[in-house]
Amino acid sequence: MKRMNLPYLVRDEDRHGNTRTYVRRRGRKRRLRAAEGTADFIAEYQIAIAELEAATAAAGRTVKKGSIRELIRGYLSSIEFADLNVSTKRVRRRLLERIDEKVGGYSVEQLTRKHIKTWQQNSAGHEAGNSIVKTLRALFRWAEEEELTTHNPAAAVKLRRPENKRGHAPWKNRDIRQFSLRHPVGTMANKAMWLTLIIGQRRSDICELGPQHEEDGWLVFTQVKNREKSPVDVAIPIIPSLRRILDSPPGGPTSYILSELNKPYANAESFGNRFGKWVKEAGLEGRCLHGLRKSATETLAELGLTNHQIMAITGHTTLKEVDRYTKDAERRRMAESGYGSLNDQFTHLLDEMQG
Repeated sequence: MKRMNLPYLVRDEDRHGNTRTYVRRRGRKRRLRAAEGTADFIAEYQIAIAELEAATAAAGRTVKKGSIRELIRGYLSSIEFADLNVSTKRVRRRLLERIDEKVGGYSVEQLTRKHIKTWQQNSAGHEAGNSIVKTLRALFRWAEEEELTTHNPAAAVKLRRPENKRGHAPWKNRDIRQFSLRHPVGTMANKAMWLTLIIGQRRSDICELGPQHEEDGWLVFTQVKNREKSPVDVAIPIIPSLRRILDSPPGGPTSYILSELNKPYANAESFGNRFGKWVKEAGLEGRCLHGLRKSATETLAELGLTNHQIMAITGHTTLKEVDRYTKDAERRRMAESGYGSLNDQFTHLLDEMQG
């Protein structure tokens, strides 16, 4: 076990000699159960710090019976919230703390659909606004199940449509070349790009994967997304090109991708932010890490893999998710075939006219 020197980290031993690790902050503490030194441990540590600071701040606020604050406290302490994955808990806790600051003293009935729509519309982008709505839907759904209220102002608030219906732009070959000119082979930036492009995984998986996931020439892991609720297991053969990427530059004992501090990224958000800076340094506006995942899926479709084969590699859980990629690839193949026939006809006409 690698011991880490982090603020508020304390240890003790149980009667069997096993070391237990805690975060202790202002008289409160949280037990950390992940292996010390791993990315999971860092993520758990950061959540514990946030929880303890939030608990300290909340301790000074009056909790009235039937208030929004009481509802939020109950939900954050519930089994439903505890069962969420780490990233979802982080986002929901942050949003609910902001709502608590604004309207925590309101009675549940005082929170209206208009409040929620205003927060949604004033958010930085449609996705951020929809996150508020989804979080409040979860809060009031839990409250209804616990028979704490029948009032649910979030239920009637519609989600906003994505600002870009096509989603994140897939990378083209010219984008890959331009990125590689700024971040050549042998850099961690280049390794992150190629790893995502070859295995087509989300950023949460890319920053977590390491040598511990290798089994007899395969990468074997459970995707981070929905790991607690609907786990998706993925097995990808380590082909020679992938082997080259995994080994150069060298990673760490638990992570292929390391930060500038030569440590695993604490979470997917920090890794995504770092990759965004690499993209900006390469002058690639409108490109992002998720676009590489789309490029990987499109490439598999263009190579003629079936939807089910693609799903086995990328971890998509429904045919609908990959259908648009295979349709685009099929359209290109049909266009190529059609233009081959058209070319024969045009060639014949041109020969006739020039003859």
